[in-house]
Amino acid sequence: MTYPMTYQMTYQMTYQMMYTMTYQDDISNDISNDHQVSTFLDGLPKSSTTPVIGLTGTGGAGKSCLTDELVRRFIEEFPERRVAVVSVDPSKRKTGGALLGDRMRMNAIQHPNVFMRSLATRRSHLATSESLLPILDLLKASSFDLILVETAGIGQSDTEITDLADLSVYVMTPEYGASTQLEKIDMIDYADCIVINKFDKPGAEDALDAVRKQYRRSHLKFDDPVESLPVFGIVANRFNDKGTNWFYFRLLELLKEKELVDWTRKSSVSHSVSQTHELIPASRKHYLRQISETVRAYKAEVQKNSENARDLDQLRGTISQLCGNDETLREKTRYALSTIAEAGITPEALPVVRPFNKKLATLPPTVLKQIEAFSGKRELYLKESFQYQVRQKTIEVENRVKSLSGLMIPKVAVPRFEDLGEITKWLGLENFPGEFPFTAGIFPFKREQEGQ
Repeated sequence: MTYPMTYQMTYQMTYQMMYTMTYQDDISNDISNDHQVSTFLDGLPKSSTTPVIGLTGTGGAGKSCLTDELVRRFIEEFPERRVAVVSVDPSKRKTGGALLGDRMRMNAIQHPNVFMRSLATRRSHLATSESLLPILDLLKASSFDLILVETAGIGQSDTEITDLADLSVYVMTPEYGASTQLEKIDMIDYADCIVINKFDKPGAEDALDAVRKQYRRSHLKFDDPVESLPVFGIVANRFNDKGTNWFYFRLLELLKEKELVDWTRKSSVSHSVSQTHELIPASRKHYLRQISETVRAYKAEVQKNSENARDLDQLRGTISQLCGNDETLREKTRYALSTIAEAGITPEALPVVRPFNKKLATLPPTVLKQIEAFSGKRELYLKESFQYQVRQKTIEVENRVKSLSGLMIPKVAVPRFEDLGEITKWLGLENFPGEFPFTAGIFPFKREQEGQ
């Protein structure tokens, strides 16, 4: 790539010179080299109008992702323009080293018109490097059309980037704490744009409203419409995010308003904020708790029905003992579960019949039908074979399988309960195969081929 004849420089030369400026402490013994660097920097032209956008914010707010998205949109809209990216990573006070890992979050920098360089702060408690200012002069002299500077993570009182950039962007997340914390953030007073990244987090819309209110108070713009406020909600790691598109559009418009660029835009975007596309809707966020509560409520209902059925069985046995020689009533109370008419009941049994009828009314009709059908269904599984219908076709299955020792083992072990309470509890929690709440299938048996 060739730059103007007044200042011929390739990317490789730019990189080498930036390396020399960044690590000049390590080569301080080379006096001639140090003199060459100083002479070279003093000779750089100072008339460049290349705009510098500074992105700063707390650590982990997504500055690198946002920078990558801005670069991608820039080279798509202006493929003939050149953009430089300078990312600053903090140096650890203990070891003195820096990760320089911002490029790991960037995919759009692999482009012939994009130059990217990582720097270490090489000092504590500051978000930029001492070499940043001469590096910016070098990049401006290299005829780049746009320069993006990403600082290291900052605290609440750091505004260093505003002295180096023509337009500053403060990147934050919805998890900044209480609303009073916004009063302590200096960048809300000085940043040209405030970006709330990770807008898909819970409470993001409330955070956007709070930051907008704080911005209005700080800049005395109480009557300005929401669309004109430079406060944006975005999700930088989401493809073609609407909020990021709107922020990029407004960012270049602000550069034009400040007369830093005079580029013809190829697209237009309307005001938008990133939408929270939640995997689980807000109304169903507690669905696991609802499931567990439903299961617990069902089991409690089964336990209650079991206790009522046990009381009913005891009352039925008492009536059977007090009915005397009335065999009809004896048989009715022994096998059937229906209301007993008080007419014709012996005086001894009448005080028991009334609570029997009252207790019978507490059991749901579906439970009564299951109890009455229990004995008949159990007998079907005790026979030699079992028959059931599937699509109007009768299927017959052997109820037992022969073991290696010659024993006939039942495929389905049905309970031998006689107590109504135990029967009701078993029907509610286990039941026969193919019936609720049995969950291993909808048929009494698997096909023979499925079991092999």
